[in-house]
Amino acid sequence: MLNAKKCYTISFLFLFLLLSSPVLLAVNSTITGRVIDSQTKQPLPGANVYLAGTAIGVASDLEGGFFISNVPPGRFTLVVDYIGYRQERLAIEVTQRNQKINLTFAMKYAAVDLDSTVVVTAQAEGQMEAINQQLSARAIVNVVSSDKIREMPDANAAESVGRLPGVTVLREGGEGKKLVIRGLSPKYNTISIEGVRVPPTDTDDRSADLSMIGTYTLDGIEVMKAITADQDADAVGGNVDFKIKEARGDNNKFAFDIVTKGTYNNLKGTYNDYNLLAEVSTRRFDGRLGVLAMVYNEKRNHPSQSMGASYGLLDPSLDKKNQVLTTGLSLSETLRETKRLGGTFVVDYRIPEGKIAFKNVLNQINNHGIGYSDQYNYQGNVRTYGFSDNKSSIDLMTNVLSYRQKLSIFNMEGKLSHSLSKTGYPQNIGFNFLEYSGFGEYNDPFIYPADIPSHAKNNLNSTFLNHCTDDRGESSDRQITAQFDLGMNYALTRQISGLLKVGGKFRQSEREKDWEAWGGYLWVGGAKKIRQALLEAFPDRLPYPSGDSQFYFPHFIDDSYDTENFLEGRYELAHVMDAEFMNDVMAIVRQHPYTTTADAYYHGDIGSTTGDYSGRERLSAGYIMTDLNIGSMFKLIPGVRFEELVKTYTASQGDSRGRTADIDYPHEMVTATTIDRHWLPMVHARLKPVDWFDIRFAYTQTLARPNFNLLTPFYNISQNNVAYNNYKLKPERAESFDLYCSFHHNYVGLFTIGFFKKEITDLIYSTKEILYAPSIYDLPNDVRNYHMGITKNNQYATKVNGIEVDWQTNFWFLPGLLKGLVVSANFTYNEAETKYPLTELNQWLDTETWQWQYAYVDTFYTARLINSPTYLMNFTLGYDYKDFSVRGTMQYRSDIYTYHDFWPELRGVSDDFLQYGLTMTQDLPWYGVQLVFDMRNITSASEVYLNKGNRFPTNESFYGMTADFGVRIRL
Repeated sequence: MLNAKKCYTISFLFLFLLLSSPVLLAVNSTITGRVIDSQTKQPLPGANVYLAGTAIGVASDLEGGFFISNVPPGRFTLVVDYIGYRQERLAIEVTQRNQKINLTFAMKYAAVDLDSTVVVTAQAEGQMEAINQQLSARAIVNVVSSDKIREMPDANAAESVGRLPGVTVLREGGEGKKLVIRGLSPKYNTISIEGVRVPPTDTDDRSADLSMIGTYTLDGIEVMKAITADQDADAVGGNVDFKIKEARGDNNKFAFDIVTKGTYNNLKGTYNDYNLLAEVSTRRFDGRLGVLAMVYNEKRNHPSQSMGASYGLLDPSLDKKNQVLTTGLSLSETLRETKRLGGTFVVDYRIPEGKIAFKNVLNQINNHGIGYSDQYNYQGNVRTYGFSDNKSSIDLMTNVLSYRQKLSIFNMEGKLSHSLSKTGYPQNIGFNFLEYSGFGEYNDPFIYPADIPSHAKNNLNSTFLNHCTDDRGESSDRQITAQFDLGMNYALTRQISGLLKVGGKFRQSEREKDWEAWGGYLWVGGAKKIRQALLEAFPDRLPYPSGDSQFYFPHFIDDSYDTENFLEGRYELAHVMDAEFMNDVMAIVRQHPYTTTADAYYHGDIGSTTGDYSGRERLSAGYIMTDLNIGSMFKLIPGVRFEELVKTYTASQGDSRGRTADIDYPHEMVTATTIDRHWLPMVHARLKPVDWFDIRFAYTQTLARPNFNLLTPFYNISQNNVAYNNYKLKPERAESFDLYCSFHHNYVGLFTIGFFKKEITDLIYSTKEILYAPSIYDLPNDVRNYHMGITKNNQYATKVNGIEVDWQTNFWFLPGLLKGLVVSANFTYNEAETKYPLTELNQWLDTETWQWQYAYVDTFYTARLINSPTYLMNFTLGYDYKDFSVRGTMQYRSDIYTYHDFWPELRGVSDDFLQYGLTMTQDLPWYGVQLVFDMRNITSASEVYLNKGNRFPTNESFYGMTADFGVRIRL
């Protein structure tokens, strides 16, 4: 890798030589204008506008506008290319310096009969928009256009991005939540709105929950897989940027968009869900001022059923293939209701050759989940019934004030933004009932999980109320960002031109997490007063003589709950608790807390302290880069970025070995500051030898910073164990190479094949070790020989390699009805593995002393990266006929590596996953009314995870099929 001194020297020399060129002082002419559809008059973003035979050209922006500066005097042919449309060529003459030429190109669709009037169908329009934006991008990027977003049967933004090559969706409750890009977990990827970082929504890690971002708010999505020097460097996998809609339409008129949908889920037969959206926009003052306001409200039930199984090993040894024991089974059902509320308010004003915009996005999601579980501890001979009632919320707000303008040879851009995420857990209650000696005499250690319930005694009258939990908490992350970019166009000759760009960014983040843990055992003697209070509150429900008695399960069961057909009848969820009654019980329990002993219901001071932290991060960044065009065939984009991150975090350091620690945890709050600085060189290149083919190459260096909870100076000492945060962890650093070849033509569409290779150093991993020298970690000497859990940087490099193939086309050139076909298909092969350090204990017999000798040997084992699939495939087949549109989708993901274990037989993988979707729309002949019908997961596919040693299931989640039917009105 290039070191910092070399990067700085190269950048300085390049800037000096460029600025000292007298050619830059010349003031040449400009060509401005718009590219629009000749029929609809809508803008065509991503059109390639250039002067033939020169290195001078640009791509049209989202409004179809273009600005070409540094045009010298002379005669030229101005060419406009847009895949799916006929090429436009116009002879122009620049007769003097500082001449201003303004043009509008009305592009005609490339139809079979070029003299006829052809209206581009909805699916083809969205596809062509995405293709042209992808082709005109400076870097390696995948695009989902606004029209394409609306055509897909996707519940949220995560599902829409998941259809791009190399992207995997992580789901919860059957709905997309987070993204894995090129086999790299969500923490390796960044999410932004209008180029502004979305604050993390989880309490501990750096990832963001995308399930709360609705698709109707978006004007497009860009997934940049190889960043340039003007972007944040902590995007090893890639950056996903969401574009927010602006006001469009005719001047001095209002445009309305209203959507209403109802949803059905076949798992529990729910049909009372809804999705409501209303949008109004207008442009005033000759289109210069635009105002858009949008609000949406959605309620969705997405229940899930799942099974989980646990395993161990029989007499494990490294020199043999070990036998896998089945230790337990867990069955659970969650009734999950999600409510989303959001809005967008955008004001933009078009100034000469630029724009000022103020964009505001607010998203709120509220989840309520009631869970029932039936757990079989097969090896421990214990049966447990569980209940939970959890509420959570996420509030996400982004405010962006942006300015961009082109003045002569200068391009200026600035942004001032505020982002806030709040994650709350106002209620997390739980109860469990216990049955000891829960199984009969039969004990097959290798039993298949589905056979375990048949050996259970099911003695409900000996199953007693055991334990309760009552937790609540919240976390928040606020970011203030200011950035400014200055670009200078230059033209050394007609064949050498470009853009020199410098910029800087400052971002300050403040983060806080606070958790409160309550709970206790309700069978102990100290809980007598709680049990007595429950008897007095519910005399008809609890027929016990006094609080001295244990409470047994039959009096808490909900007999009306439908437990049939659990996991398609392959398992049985035997009994569940009455949810309303359990909430009433918790209300009584809360009235009788213990404050002096860890008995019955009490405030857990350890659990309420050890996870809490607060912190601040201050990012300062700067860069220099250039877009250098050599002729019409070659573009080179070298650049270097510098980032400094100052991290200050406060967390607890304590000792929980005392008997009263749960009530009064002895600890102190400690603050630590760390700083990391990085110089990151990057080079992009594009070779376009012919009009229909180009090659792109990228070399980038990127970062992945540790999760927040790992940066705190936390430790806790318990009996024989220490939990310790190595807050001096280094960021993971990646060196990446990308090579992409693209074939594009009106008859072919866009066909792309790409190869990528990444090498990640200092990978962060968790391990355990024995403390021989506690003073190294500033720990007391009495913890010598304790076991310590710690995170470290891996000394071995992680390698990620892959291939991506993507094809997008429509068959406009076929005769008759066939010209309405639209196809998109992509395939990804991914190979990602790393070496995990491992310490083994070797022992041998010393033949001289006849005593056993012991030694620890450092070695490693090789395994795949977590969440990394080997194969991904997406296929979409659409058809448009007049005002009717239908689109079928297929998504396939091969097995992924789900968790590590030293023993190969206990490592986890998933099974393959395949799901189908369908979307249909029909425009009606009045008032812009459109009928919409969506189906997701048509075959009710489940996600299955397996134990690698015996291929038995470790988890299976079943979500069912969902269908939406609604009406959209556009006025």
